[in-house]
Amino acid sequence: MKMRGFFSTFLFPAILAITFSGCDNSSTQASGPGSETTNGIFATILTEEGIPAHTIGAALRKTDFTVRDSSQAAISADYFSDSAGLLEINAIEPGEYRLTVVSDSLIFSQEIFITDSLTDLGQIILKKPGNISGTIANQEDPEKAEWIGVYGLDILSRIDSNGHFVLHGLPAGSLKLYALNESRLSIIADTLLSIQSATTTEWIHISRTPTDTLPADTLQPDTSFQD
Repeated sequence: MKMRGFFSTFLFPAILAITFSGCDNSSTQASGPGSETTNGIFATILTEEGIPAHTIGAALRKTDFTVRDSSQAAISADYFSDSAGLLEINAIEPGEYRLTVVSDSLIFSQEIFITDSLTDLGQIILKKPGNISGTIANQEDPEKAEWIGVYGLDILSRIDSNGHFVLHGLPAGSLKLYALNESRLSIIADTLLSIQSATTTEWIHISRTPTDTLPADTLQPDTSFQD
């Protein structure tokens, strides 16, 4: 996929101050077993061939979860499926989350709403991951975007001096990227992208100056980036 547009696509062009306390920020990461609630989620994890995927790692993060520590992995697993592929996570504070399940070469991720009751997510089928090869061009603001991450995931990658970055091993679907300043203490911009399984998406932002006016990027299929 090729994408071109203006940096006004980013939903928050102004600098937003945020407070981090590492990947275990209690305000953005799911509560684990042991809290007083009795709700939870459960699902059966399957490979692309429909075989139960045992001992597969999973993470549950708030949809606005962000990190400040550099990581090339989509998640750091907090939970694991059992020998029959059953994944169960109990005692979760109600709210909006992203559930991500990862094996060595497959991944699944989706946003879910947790209630006060037990929720059956049914069968989760793992798929091949996708990648983003992106460039943020013509950064004219005093504070440049130096790091790039994905809300709800643990991945955080450095943007090089030419504005280029690569994010590997991402789940297919709609993902919201965010850009951090050099200190990684402020989100200076974010945007939505659509990722396809087993495909590298090329994404180019022309500018993030205040004169940008386009509401969305233009998407054009490009099979030359197929893995």
